[in-house]
Amino acid sequence: VVENDYTGHEEIWAGYIMGEINFGKWVTFIPGVRYDYTYMKYTGYGSNSVKSSSGSGNEQFDYWPLEDSQSFAYFLPQIHLKIMPAEWMDIRLAYTETLSRPDYNLLVPQTLVYPNTMAVTYSRTNLKPAKSQNYDLTLSFYPNNWGLFTVSPFYKNIKNFIYTRKAQILAGTDTDAANFGVDPTLNGATVTYPLNNPTDASIFGIELDAQVQFHQMDNFLKGLVLSANFTWMTSRMEYRTTNISRITNPDYTPGSDQDRFLTVNQDVTYTDRLLNQPSWLANVSVGYDYRKFSVRVSMNYQDGVLITAQQRVDGADKVVTAPYVKLDSQFKY
Repeated sequence: VVENDYTGHEEIWAGYIMGEINFGKWVTFIPGVRYDYTYMKYTGYGSNSVKSSSGSGNEQFDYWPLEDSQSFAYFLPQIHLKIMPAEWMDIRLAYTETLSRPDYNLLVPQTLVYPNTMAVTYSRTNLKPAKSQNYDLTLSFYPNNWGLFTVSPFYKNIKNFIYTRKAQILAGTDTDAANFGVDPTLNGATVTYPLNNPTDASIFGIELDAQVQFHQMDNFLKGLVLSANFTWMTSRMEYRTTNISRITNPDYTPGSDQDRFLTVNQDVTYTDRLLNQPSWLANVSVGYDYRKFSVRVSMNYQDGVLITAQQRVDGADKVVTAPYVKLDSQFKY
């Protein structure tokens, strides 16, 4: 199948420098920087007459090879600071920059036109990796014989966030036929293509974690084991869409061949949460150990996520998953 037939070559070169500076036993400072260079070249196909996948699979159509390449380099600093104001507590601060590379299939050069369904699939190798600036603070408490407790707020600013957009090909907009190298007669067709979001995305959240042991107690509670992790996050990103409206033609004359109404296409943005980003995560586990007997019961929860960005102005075409809950139990003897 021409849609899934491609070859690719990637080279990644990287180096890292790190230092560690200790100020007594209470403060540790760890600066570092990573250099990352990537070269990639992919070969895919283009066609103006791809048959629908619902056919017999034996249809013949013309296609031609497409080749695309790109390279990019990044310096990625990482700074870590650990402070121990007491023997039962430490404070960790970190600033890091990280990359999230696009999937291979998003980098394949393709311009595939499906005339029987008025659809276009488009992609190029010039897709950049998403770059995240990460700010993390972790407060850890570990009182004697009671376990570990942490509080961790965090913030991420993401440049070039990658997502796949599905929109109409419309003249004079972001999805003008010329931007995809297809014929203007395809105006109104549906185009699916990956892109780097032109504006930054952000995530802010806080994570709470507790691992509690009761083995120092001298009653039946000494076998109890408890662990819990809760994460709350809020995210935002501007998505692009196109408003299609009709206005009265000011030059219209009754009885003439002129159109009474004119179609107006306008690129707009709207703000929503990040794709595939839940607002709540929770993991809770309760167990009990007594001699050879051991039991564990756990629960995992994930809030619903946005999996498809809207194209309609009223947002009625957004797709959001339902919350997910998983329960597990384990017994050993």
